[in-house]
Amino acid sequence: MPKESPKRSSVEIRFVGLESGQLPPRIAAYEVDPSGRPLRKLAISEGSSIDLGEVLQKVSHIALGPDSEDIADLPPDVLVRYRAGSVADRWQKSGLTLGRNLWERFRFHFTCVSGQAFKCRPWWWDLVALPIFDKLPTARLALSQSIRPDALEFRPHLFPWRCLPLCDGIVEVYERECCCTSIHVPDLLDRLRDILGYLPIPLPDPVPDPWPGPDPIGPFPFRSRALKASAKSRRAALDPTAIQLSAVPPRKLLDDYEALRKLPNIALQREYIELRPHLHPLLCRCTTRKIGETALQPGGRFDFCFLDWPKLSQAGTHCHRVFAYKVKQLIGGSWVVVYDGLAAHDYFGADDSATLHSHDKRAIVCNEPDRPGDGTAYAMLDVVGTTEHFNFPDQTAESRLAPLATDDGTVVFQGTPGCPWASSLALHLLITPEMKQPAVGAKFYRLKVAAIDDAGQIVGTPEILDEKVAWERRIIGGTGPQVWEPVVLGPLPAPAAGGESNLFTIPYWELGVNEWRMGIAQAHQVWDTTGMKNDGTAISPNGRYALILELFDKDGKRIKPNGAPGTGQARPFVFKRWKNAPNNAVPVIQPDLTHAFWVDNSPVVADIVDLRKGGTPNSDECQFMIDAADTEFSIGFRAYHVNGVDHAGNGDANSFMQRYDISWQRGLNGSSGTLDHAPIYPDSHHDVAETGSAESSDSLTFEQMLTGPDGMGGTFVRPKCTFSVTLYVTAKHTNGSTRLVSYDRSETASFALEIG
Repeated sequence: MPKESPKRSSVEIRFVGLESGQLPPRIAAYEVDPSGRPLRKLAISEGSSIDLGEVLQKVSHIALGPDSEDIADLPPDVLVRYRAGSVADRWQKSGLTLGRNLWERFRFHFTCVSGQAFKCRPWWWDLVALPIFDKLPTARLALSQSIRPDALEFRPHLFPWRCLPLCDGIVEVYERECCCTSIHVPDLLDRLRDILGYLPIPLPDPVPDPWPGPDPIGPFPFRSRALKASAKSRRAALDPTAIQLSAVPPRKLLDDYEALRKLPNIALQREYIELRPHLHPLLCRCTTRKIGETALQPGGRFDFCFLDWPKLSQAGTHCHRVFAYKVKQLIGGSWVVVYDGLAAHDYFGADDSATLHSHDKRAIVCNEPDRPGDGTAYAMLDVVGTTEHFNFPDQTAESRLAPLATDDGTVVFQGTPGCPWASSLALHLLITPEMKQPAVGAKFYRLKVAAIDDAGQIVGTPEILDEKVAWERRIIGGTGPQVWEPVVLGPLPAPAAGGESNLFTIPYWELGVNEWRMGIAQAHQVWDTTGMKNDGTAISPNGRYALILELFDKDGKRIKPNGAPGTGQARPFVFKRWKNAPNNAVPVIQPDLTHAFWVDNSPVVADIVDLRKGGTPNSDECQFMIDAADTEFSIGFRAYHVNGVDHAGNGDANSFMQRYDISWQRGLNGSSGTLDHAPIYPDSHHDVAETGSAESSDSLTFEQMLTGPDGMGGTFVRPKCTFSVTLYVTAKHTNGSTRLVSYDRSETASFALEIG
């Protein structure tokens, strides 16, 4: 009986179609479960053979595929599966033959993605903060009042005044492959509107659907879902807590929505979509997988390369591959996602240099110098909140200004002149690195405030701003994510030589020594304007004040610019101040640096005095008005502020009121509209009925207010209904970062109308 020949452990592989001189792909054999999921790696090919030993007799299912360090990352479509028992003898006797359509799956290459991550103020902030709602239909009035940016409970001073790079975080990289059988533009418009409806911004109505009847590719999962969710998302936009700042949709989606609506035909719309793969995940069926993660580098930069392999196209489909990212940072001992590209629908191609914008106020920016100066030694008040203040006269002497003009001390904020400062003011100084050189030797700073009169002269005793100031500094020498430590800048006790108290250390930025968190809420002082002393004894939160900056050397002795009069040791530096316009800094050769601030912490007044039928006032608590259809309804009201500056040219000098709006609402979820409103600047900013009789609003007839939709595309006049009318008065007050809604006031009245 012949002896059986031993079985070879090495299996020869023939690559059909491999060209002369072309290296064969590196192949791995995996044990897989019956569903094709890899369980463990068995062997790796060397050239044109693979050593399987006796594993073919020990496993039930085997698969060939590309060699991957992490078998969990292997997608099923790159594996070729076999039943081990049915191929073991043939492979060991005759070897393994692979056609090009199979082995090309195993030839992979490196794909690299890269980008930068930044912390920015929400891009839609200005869309809400600016008076855009003046241009919208009157039905949006109530919406505009509900979503004023201050009402969203954000603190804009926690955001950088310009985008700053994120540092010390981990970027998770996700691949999203999307395949479309057709591009249905109305579905995409619905989807975009649903996503953008998450934000409190006005959206134009979608274009009509050009395809009557069923969708051309059968039931589509997004269309009905988007239509049902759109109302819910817009309701969520009214809820401040519904806005997840780490997942804000990017501005490019709003641009895409508006561009698609303007294109004249379907062909151009489809071409537009085809050229923008970041839109395909919103329209097509997709698969998503995490492919790895990498650390943020200086400047917010990141890059990541991974072994890739050709993707198999599906018959009758068009596929695109995009990438999304998540950024997480170690904050307070826990990993916090500060940017979520998957939730934000923010997608990029592999060749794109991705720019990620985090709007999460918790995000940590790079510890790099914020504003390095121009190479000369100077100090100045840079911004209050995020605003450069320049509306005050020249400084004429130590702690002395020239006579004040009518509106000096106020600020032009978001295009509105004559705004008063209020609440807590975050004061950010700019003291250039040259100021610490031995020739200058600026070591400490101090800020004082004092009431001033119209002549620019200080009234009473200046008060030192002595609130504790602590900045966060990176702990040098650590590994991994940056760890921050608080450093108290002051107030410090008096140095022995100088004898001055309540000084604060100038936080110069120095690589490897003092690497401060820059660009966010690290102010040099916070001025609480609500408890100022304007005569040395009495508390007054309103009036005009001087803010004074002083500098001191290491011995606590005050220093002044060369050539400056008054007290102090002369040193080669200058003070600077903003002059006439932003970004226009001029030198001030005085022993200190003095600014004028008009502070006001009193709210506006909103008062509905009476309701009027046919022009006749009625101040009764309960009012049921019955009259003819053409009878006019109006209200008597007052809207004003007790202080201010005249910018309307109407002779009223008490106008820290920005505007007023009067809106009405019928019944429960009924029609609404505007009864009256102040025109936009410059015709607004004036008081209404601060003294004397109440002002009469514009009017509407009973028929106009009782007419509304009938639910079938038409309208009808209701015989009677209940109503509410709201007067909303907007204040100009600002802290330099936002308009302060807390100084607004509103009043609502209810009544009933009946045609009879």
